[in-house]
Amino acid sequence: MVLLWFIIENLFGIEVQEQFLLSVLNALTNVIIIRYLLIKTSSNISDLIILKNNKLIYYLETVFIILGFLIVLSEIINYLTLYFPELSDNTVQKYMQSMPFILGIVDIVILPSVLEEVIFRGLILRGLLENYGYKFSIIFSSVLFGFMHFSILQGFSAFFMGIILGYLYWKYRSLLLVIFAHALSNFMALLTSHLLKHPDFSYMVERNTQSLWFTITGFIFLLFGIYISKTYGSKKVQK
Repeated sequence: MVLLWFIIENLFGIEVQEQFLLSVLNALTNVIIIRYLLIKTSSNISDLIILKNNKLIYYLETVFIILGFLIVLSEIINYLTLYFPELSDNTVQKYMQSMPFILGIVDIVILPSVLEEVIFRGLILRGLLENYGYKFSIIFSSVLFGFMHFSILQGFSAFFMGIILGYLYWKYRSLLLVIFAHALSNFMALLTSHLLKHPDFSYMVERNTQSLWFTITGFIFLLFGIYISKTYGSKKVQK
């Protein structure tokens, strides 16, 4: 850890915060957990990735569902923090704003998406689906996913994101698809946090809620994603 800190600060000239080292430690912990679960379930990473179930239409559906969900969720959180200000927690946003965007792509987008999806959808949800019904399996794995994010608002958001990711995994049995969905969600959070630092977007920080047209757009995206899923997406893919 100390060596990694030294290399990043001196070779790349990037000041590394304690939170970043915690992120690295978290990533290493996830790798250890993945290794343990793979041994425990006698599985290989190759068993979790089913390439034949990755069609373009699934990704198009996912883009609209994730973007629509994020827009609607952001307004829900706006109202929650408006009426319950004690729930407000900008720790994650400040952390994302404090790091270079490229570093954030690795630390916020790539690593968590891959490692967390291997654990929660590729191993935990996959194992639950082999022994329980899909509704219980998706909800239970989403609760675990929410608890992992600790804070109330982060856990609230992660739970519902877990429902969507769990449903997508159950329907298409594609780990790559849910990694993509998770990465898209985290990328939008990272992008938004950096845009809010720009003077042209400073007015958004002062507002308690987002514009009505933006929220409506979110609902339209979400409904359109569901429409694609019902009309063009395949029925549940078998193992």
